[in-house]
Amino acid sequence: MRRIILAALAMLLLFGCSQAPKLGAIDSAHEHADFKVYVNNVAFNFSQGKYMEEIPTSITCSQSTTLAHLHDMDGDVVHKHATGVTWGYFFSALNMSFDDSCFVTDTGEKYCNGENAKWRFYVNRAEVGWIANREMHNLEKVLITYNATNEEIARQLDTITDKARRQNTSEVCGATS
Repeated sequence: MRRIILAALAMLLLFGCSQAPKLGAIDSAHEHADFKVYVNNVAFNFSQGKYMEEIPTSITCSQSTTLAHLHDMDGDVVHKHATGVTWGYFFSALNMSFDDSCFVTDTGEKYCNGENAKWRFYVNRAEVGWIANREMHNLEKVLITYNATNEEIARQLDTITDKARRQNTSEVCGATS
């Protein structure tokens, strides 16, 4: 009986548990993604100093010490500097969190899926499931929205910028590959 229980636990660990994404070394990637977060049809303002990583002019963006960040007071583009970086990881770097149904801001405001409101996620205009464990990819356009109608979502999708493409070709924090 003990062997059966141990075997069952081993199988559960091997096949039943999701593993945390494996983060690559800093500079194992250099990619950019456009994104917007809306709560109750109001865009969250990520273009605030508290969300920015300062990149001194004396160093290049690839010398950043974080795996994902915002900078230059531009809250529309995430800069990713390692493979395996997820959207959940990025938000945790901003002192925000996702769990299986809630998003908690850096000020402690909590927005959870419920009977009257829910989170919806779009990548390149296609709706996807919960995004916290999804790895960021170069030139993605991501919408994260809470409590929005389909009409509001259509308008929100149109507000996502194309700045990531310009960042990839820019000499200031552009792509290294």
